[in-house]
Amino acid sequence: MKSTRAPFDVDHFRPKLGITVDGVKLVGHDEYYWLAYEWSNFRLSCQRCNRPEKDDADVLHGKANEFPIRNEAQRCALPAEYLNAESPRLLDPCMEADCELLAHGIDGEVKPAARNGTWEHQRARYTIDRLGFNEWNMPEDKRSRWQTLATLLAVVGDKANPAVTAEIKKYLSHDHEHTSFFRSAIGTHRDKAWVEALL
Repeated sequence: MKSTRAPFDVDHFRPKLGITVDGVKLVGHDEYYWLAYEWSNFRLSCQRCNRPEKDDADVLHGKANEFPIRNEAQRCALPAEYLNAESPRLLDPCMEADCELLAHGIDGEVKPAARNGTWEHQRARYTIDRLGFNEWNMPEDKRSRWQTLATLLAVVGDKANPAVTAEIKKYLSHDHEHTSFFRSAIGTHRDKAWVEALL
């Protein structure tokens, strides 16, 4: 997989060296030291999502050691405790249900899929803002690449073209950087039977 945003990091979903909640260090907790070498706690992340960095408006993005949960009284402090009792505010990319809380607009922006005022909406909004999904010209970049594909789809019309089909398949491949966005955008052409068959 390639990324136009930045090279990749391996992130510890539950931080191993300090925890912050909305930028404030959490005291009285020894971090998730017992998960430091647990593969189930590792997440592949671009550096911009993982490392703290300010955007053009001087807003800090990047997960770093952020790990807020819904109810602080349920935070695990010992290896023997049940991690599933926690309800992280940050979406987990390894959980399909969490990924479905993100919607990909034709404008290139990532948006919460859940209704405003719900915990699911709050989680999606927090993740989008914290990780800077709509920063560093990402919506513009996705929109620009989509315009080329949209033109191809319009020119080809209702009849499949092998060269165009092969090109579209690249964007739908799971190793493409913005597969979810392109799947959503290409899905606006489901009225063409050959496009529906690709999806």
